[in-house]
Amino acid sequence: MSKRKSNFKEIISPIDVIPVIVVIIGLIIAVFFEDSAVRLIGVSVAVLGAVSLFMLISQRNSDVVRNPFPKASEGHDFEVTTTKDYTGTRRTVENFEESFGKDDEFPMTEKAFMNFESEADKTNEKAKPENPKVASKPYAADTRASGFSYNESTSGMRIVGITKRTHTAVSTTPEEMAKNTELEEKILIKDNINSDNTYTNVVEDIEHHNDNEQINQIVNEPEAPQTTNEELNQPDEIHDIQEMEQIVEELAGPLDTHEKVIEEQPEIPTKQEPKRFTEKKIDLPISVFTEIDQILGDEPRKEFEYFLSRILIIIRSITDSRTALFLLADYDNNEFIIEAFATNKPELLSGKKRIPISSDILSQILENAKPEILTDINPSAELDLIPYYNQYSHTMSFVGVPVFWGEHPVGVLCADSSSNDAYSSSTVAFLGHFTKLISALVKSYTQKYDLLQASKTLEAVNLFNYIATSSKDGTENLAETIVDSVSRLFDYQTTGVIGFNSEKQIWELKAVKSAFNYSAGQEITFEDSIVGNTITTCKTFRLSAKEIRGVRHTKFEPKLESGEFISIPLRSATGVYGAMFVENVSSNNLSDFDVTILEILGIHAGNAIERMHLMESLNSSQLLNNDSGLLNPTAFYKRIEEEMDRSRDMHNDLTLCIFRIDRYAALDPEKHWDRYEFAQMMVIEKVKKYLKNYEKFGHIDESTYGVLFVAKESNQVKLIAERARAEIANTVLNVDGSKFSVTLSIGIAGLSNSDHDISSFINNAGSALNKALERTNNVHLFY
Repeated sequence: MSKRKSNFKEIISPIDVIPVIVVIIGLIIAVFFEDSAVRLIGVSVAVLGAVSLFMLISQRNSDVVRNPFPKASEGHDFEVTTTKDYTGTRRTVENFEESFGKDDEFPMTEKAFMNFESEADKTNEKAKPENPKVASKPYAADTRASGFSYNESTSGMRIVGITKRTHTAVSTTPEEMAKNTELEEKILIKDNINSDNTYTNVVEDIEHHNDNEQINQIVNEPEAPQTTNEELNQPDEIHDIQEMEQIVEELAGPLDTHEKVIEEQPEIPTKQEPKRFTEKKIDLPISVFTEIDQILGDEPRKEFEYFLSRILIIIRSITDSRTALFLLADYDNNEFIIEAFATNKPELLSGKKRIPISSDILSQILENAKPEILTDINPSAELDLIPYYNQYSHTMSFVGVPVFWGEHPVGVLCADSSSNDAYSSSTVAFLGHFTKLISALVKSYTQKYDLLQASKTLEAVNLFNYIATSSKDGTENLAETIVDSVSRLFDYQTTGVIGFNSEKQIWELKAVKSAFNYSAGQEITFEDSIVGNTITTCKTFRLSAKEIRGVRHTKFEPKLESGEFISIPLRSATGVYGAMFVENVSSNNLSDFDVTILEILGIHAGNAIERMHLMESLNSSQLLNNDSGLLNPTAFYKRIEEEMDRSRDMHNDLTLCIFRIDRYAALDPEKHWDRYEFAQMMVIEKVKKYLKNYEKFGHIDESTYGVLFVAKESNQVKLIAERARAEIANTVLNVDGSKFSVTLSIGIAGLSNSDHDISSFINNAGSALNKALERTNNVHLFY
């Protein structure tokens, strides 16, 4: 038990003036009166006054006590090396790493608990006599965990009456009688008021409580009614609680546990004692105990900085410190990063977020992995030793301890003071506990950051894939898909995608979503622009509005007055296919985490573009379509060009017939792709019956088919097309119990002398097809 310390301000009371005056009057009578009898009376009065004053103070001193403020940390046996030079006195702790170095796994904390039955009682429960005695049970020695004590200086309540539940069955087994006796024993314990007795002194109190003769009566009665185990586990109903009274509980007899309710005992009249404490009410705003801005659950970086700042505030409030900082080491760039600080002199700090690792005291702590204490700091060497100040700040003491990740230091926790010799080895031990906490925070922050990044990245990729697959032209309009995905994930003012137009041979704005006057198809200023540098260097550029110099993307873009601009390449492992840019004009800047998500989305989009180009290249180089077995558009166009040259040389007729399946609700490919595919295969088989082997059948595009007739006039081809159209229209298809028919719209054009190239020849047939589509189930000849 810690030594109790009296508070003399609380012991002295205004009522003590009366005995003091009595003592003074008695002394005056004893000194100034000549009669010996009168002097004896004066001495007696003074003695009585002194005794009265002593009794009042001693009684009040026994009631009003306080424990001394506990030490921040236990003392550690550190080996300290002290050196003195022109910079000041330097003390280095040599064996700090043994106690606070390697950060092991987080230990599991065992819950403190108190057993009211010892192990010996449990094992010997069956061997107990039928009539157990309370005094014979070693209650104090066995009912507390080792090293546990609980001190109660004053009583908080008293039990006036106890009632038992009426629905509980009655049991009189020896084991349950023993448990019931223990329950009665606890109720009859004297409430120790204004005493140093703890729970370990309960047996002594019972043995010396001779005023209550009914305790022995309870112990000696073998047939006292007992309660069941279920009843023991249920709390008694306690009522009429009176707080802060000095009461000694005495019960008239054993507890009656029969199925009846015990009447409430009359309240024992007690003498009301005067108030023994002074109540002070401190009105504090609720903001002292609550956070106005809830940051928990937000971005991990904010949570990490929040907890660090609270740790540094605690260090400043406990120690005599002016500034407390935590610096994280960036070994890749050989510099410190100031993660958080708490100071009452912010104007003295340099304002730099990064500090180079050099020869200052912070760098030496990190390099040696040993705590350092500086005192008597030379003013001329202060800025060389403490690099986070930008001017002389009258620093007299400094302490710094390394923060470990595993076995390697990853940061420095430090504090300084304007008082000389403000820190000692106890301070190092005190800060050492916080280094373990900060190390755990760094690990937790890193793991949570990785987990949140993986979760949000997965969300972005899934959203991108969902939009790309749910749209009918998602693979073709990939730029729109990227902009839509970014707009759903983040609330940015402008999001755009830059791509290359192979027909115009320029870089242009493929898709954009903005409040400004941007439109798709605008040419990009590739040279000397930020997006141009992004595509050229394959690097992400992040610039604030003040840092932007020159053109961001287009020539007539509006000026960015506030916020920031980010340009991210759309890249894969083999190349760059464009760029994605974001303009955020709000005051909330993008976090590094958001930029990382955009970069991952850019890589995913770049891979999708590369796959799309690869499929286009594969389809263009492949002769036949895998699904239909017809010529691919590239191969079909090549054969048309060859036949056009042959027709001109041989003076033969050449006719192109192109057709398309009419769209109906029953054949909507977006809703009934299986029906549409079945209809396609049926149409192809029907058309092939009317063709010669040397007549070419292929794809014009995904939904349009073409047949090239050699040495046939346009009217002959029209008759063939009419027969094929009629046969297909009369064919009824049955798919999964649904019956429907298919019709064709056909356009026919013959090669003329004005058709100098394949484009004009195909366009003539396309014009005839458009006329047929207007009527549906029709054949139209181009004249």
